[in-house]
Amino acid sequence: MQVQSILQAEKLIKFSKEKYILDNVSFEVYPGEVLGLIGPAGSGKSSVVKALMGLTKMQDGAVLVDGINIKDNRVDCLKMIGSVIEKPSFYSSMSGYSNLKYFASLMQDVSKERVDEVLIQVGIDQATAKKLINSYNPEELQKLALAGALLSSPKILILDDITKGMDFRAITEFKKLLRRIVASSTTGILITTRSIEEAETMCDRIAIMHEGKILKISSIEQMDVTTVGQDMVTKYAISVANPFVAGQTISKYFKTVKYETVGSKLVINTTRSQIQEVYKAFLDKDVVIISIEQTSHSSDDLYNEIVKKYS
Repeated sequence: MQVQSILQAEKLIKFSKEKYILDNVSFEVYPGEVLGLIGPAGSGKSSVVKALMGLTKMQDGAVLVDGINIKDNRVDCLKMIGSVIEKPSFYSSMSGYSNLKYFASLMQDVSKERVDEVLIQVGIDQATAKKLINSYNPEELQKLALAGALLSSPKILILDDITKGMDFRAITEFKKLLRRIVASSTTGILITTRSIEEAETMCDRIAIMHEGKILKISSIEQMDVTTVGQDMVTKYAISVANPFVAGQTISKYFKTVKYETVGSKLVINTTRSQIQEVYKAFLDKDVVIISIEQTSHSSDDLYNEIVKKYS
């Protein structure tokens, strides 16, 4: 039996002053999968999200949530959607737990027990939950926002640029969190991101957006995104908690890779394919990665290579 999609965007068209903002955009999200909408600022991702939430008027097209057209019944559709869009908003003078309890009180059939469940689900412990919001760091705020989005046990989660501002460690943890959510439920997840590297390990399928169009949508394997730009030599600055162990790891397992240590950073010139092997080796040797910066050939360069391939 064919699995039915939980969210459908059908030929969405939006234009302004003779310019297409969305040009015939179509895709589906299925239960238990993560679909990544990828593109830089101005590619149309935010306009798609607004259309899915019924927050902007389309010249043509339809959005269906579990088969219901959002134009016909926006209230019921939004009950099936959990979302984190733009910067999360909370009452700063209240604790994280109190914020969630308040939001739960505004919903139908959401119990106190459900508040406890979502806190556990997103990995917020009791001590963090009791803290006032104004003492939360960016990662904790995003986790709390995700907990709020999960309160109503939604059929679809829409997460707009949710990893923005997170460091490498937080992004890695967030990827694991999303995978746990889809593994333990039938919730479908749509995320938007500028980073193809993030999407590769976070998503089941990806959709490449460019100038209001979806150029290609498929699984990571079918997209073959991992082969694009693999031989592009890039300079990476990797900040680690234990640079000596990191340097030893590179010297032992990657004899052709040249690096220099600058404070707590290792500066490496290597290919995209090999840096992924370096990441794995660091994790195996318990090297704590604080952040990774591409100082040449950025994620935008990789995106541009993919756009060339599929245009």
